[in-house]
Amino acid sequence: MREGTRSGRGGAALPIVLGVLVTAVVGAAMWRSADPWTFTMDTGGVFLGQTVPAFRTWFAGHVPEWTDLLWGGLPVIGDSTSAALYLPHAIAYALTIDDPLRFFDVAFALHLGIFAAGSAALVRRLGASAGAAVLGGVLAASSPFAHYSAIGFFPVFGAHAWWPWTLVAADALAQPTTSLFGASMLLGWITLAAQVMVGVPEQALYCALPATLWILVRRSPLGIGARLVRIALLGVGTAALAAPQLLPTVLLVPWSQRAGMVENYALGSFWLNDPVQLFVTGTGVLNDIPAFLGIATLALAAAAVLARRPAAILLVATGAVAFALSLGPQLGLYDLLHQVPPFDHFRNPNKLYALAEYGTLWLAALGADALWRRRSTVTRVVAAILVVATIGERARYLPDEVAALDKTRQGDGLFPDRYERLAALTPLRPPPRLPSQIVYDAGGPIAGGYARSVGALLGISSIRAGGVAFLSPAHVRLLNPPRRTTLDLLGVRFALVPSVHCVVFARKIMWRMVYRDDACCIFENPTRPTRHMLVQHALTVDSERTMLETILRGDPAVPVVAPPETVAGLGAGPLITAGYEPGHAALRTVVASRALLLVRDSFAPGWRASVDGKEVTPYPAAGIYFAVPMGPGMHTIIVDYRTPGFRTGLAVCALWLVLALVAAAVGRRRRRRTATASAPAPRDVVSSSSAACAR
Repeated sequence: MREGTRSGRGGAALPIVLGVLVTAVVGAAMWRSADPWTFTMDTGGVFLGQTVPAFRTWFAGHVPEWTDLLWGGLPVIGDSTSAALYLPHAIAYALTIDDPLRFFDVAFALHLGIFAAGSAALVRRLGASAGAAVLGGVLAASSPFAHYSAIGFFPVFGAHAWWPWTLVAADALAQPTTSLFGASMLLGWITLAAQVMVGVPEQALYCALPATLWILVRRSPLGIGARLVRIALLGVGTAALAAPQLLPTVLLVPWSQRAGMVENYALGSFWLNDPVQLFVTGTGVLNDIPAFLGIATLALAAAAVLARRPAAILLVATGAVAFALSLGPQLGLYDLLHQVPPFDHFRNPNKLYALAEYGTLWLAALGADALWRRRSTVTRVVAAILVVATIGERARYLPDEVAALDKTRQGDGLFPDRYERLAALTPLRPPPRLPSQIVYDAGGPIAGGYARSVGALLGISSIRAGGVAFLSPAHVRLLNPPRRTTLDLLGVRFALVPSVHCVVFARKIMWRMVYRDDACCIFENPTRPTRHMLVQHALTVDSERTMLETILRGDPAVPVVAPPETVAGLGAGPLITAGYEPGHAALRTVVASRALLLVRDSFAPGWRASVDGKEVTPYPAAGIYFAVPMGPGMHTIIVDYRTPGFRTGLAVCALWLVLALVAAAVGRRRRRRTATASAPAPRDVVSSSSAACAR
């Protein structure tokens, strides 16, 4: 590991070259695999059905504000886990248009390269040689927890990939020579905003806290006032850049089951049932969750601390606190953190473990560099042995990691043939330009366990899809398990049932079976409900809670949270769909008396309704939907969904970018003037020559 500098074109190019190589190698390995690596757990069963249709909509020239394919309708942009505004996903979509199951394979390869490049850049930034930077990037790319997060819960790793880049920006911002509105501040804004956009905003907060600490305590002549200004500017700029995602998400939280403190938040803790597996290779995988520190890796990390390498204490402190928090109830520290907003909306403490594993890997690279710099034969031999041992223990751990992931995949039961079977179920898909037919997925105890959210890739609208983040509490209460009257009320046209449950479902619901194979069966509702209908029998209730209780009692009337006169003397009439796309419907009808249109789309904040061009107030109805009132006569009804806060967020983002560009230009001009004023005045050559001749 030869000593090097952090500057120069070679130093800047090194992380990029390493990142490209990692992406190319991993991408090629994934593409040659017979099955997608990431078609499993939440990545395959939940996020795939949200993100791919969102980018399909973008590529078709529309804004993906709403989908009618998940849970009776879902706000796409508002649910951050859809990652509909995350630009790098456009690359993954463009490369997998014909093979959507590999979407997150490509995203994984791309982000592992970003992560490796950022790790190399961070190690290089902290004064290490080019060789140590390469080692840091390679170790990061080999992180078992990174692989597990990417394969099972991609938005989490999508945020992790940007963590080292944020710390690079934070380290630069802690130096007085770094301009306030320069490239480092922009890097901090982009990388933190990317962590919000990729799907799990809490990961951005987990990164922002160490970055803030870094700017505060990193040794430099910068004063505390200037540090606080830079921290504030970093936070405000990040919020402004991420505003198109942040504002909708914040405005939709009160409607969702994430409102208030999350229950069972510590369930996903990092349980130390057999701690040896975390440190000694060949002993297995802790809790079947790939996570590994390693003895040799820790020895190199300790060398960095003992050598007092830059930021070593910061990385140790951050990793130690994160590790303690990840243990959840085993130490109780996370319980205290969870009392503080916005952490009370988060869950699964094991997500914090990533800071401990990644920090250890970065420290190991710094430690190898510290030992090599001593130029003693003994220390260099020790460094070489520890580096080889570190790489070796990770190579030895890899088969155990693969076996653990395969075990999880087998238990998860989501395989590519499930997609192929769903593609063959053509009755579940609607004709073009018509509202989708609502399907109830009877598999699984909580969310839809057979199709999950994968059906959305094929145009199948599942009212019980994979466990998305932004559901109203009513969705969960009404659908686990439902009565026949509830299925009628919710407009379920078909039920998709795993073959082992077909007999029980037929006996309970008593619908006609229209399809069966060795994996599943399909039942059709004899009433053939539609997405929109004029209500004949309605019941007014005083609250949404009462509405749910009425439905759970089995009352067949449509409950509506509205004044009693709204449902008095309801009339019938023809209903024609004049235009339809997700989040928008134009309908026409003629009624002889007062009427009530039931719209079977989840009543999330953002819906607007108009009758004959005049805006009307829709009412909550049928548990999760809404109803539009109208008087007698011929009417054109239009319902539109507009993501709350999205357009305001775009304006905030654009305004902030303009202000930042102006501030950067002004700052650059001032620095040039200062440099010009402080430069020594040039000598008058002519006068000097004349004086010399005169002498």
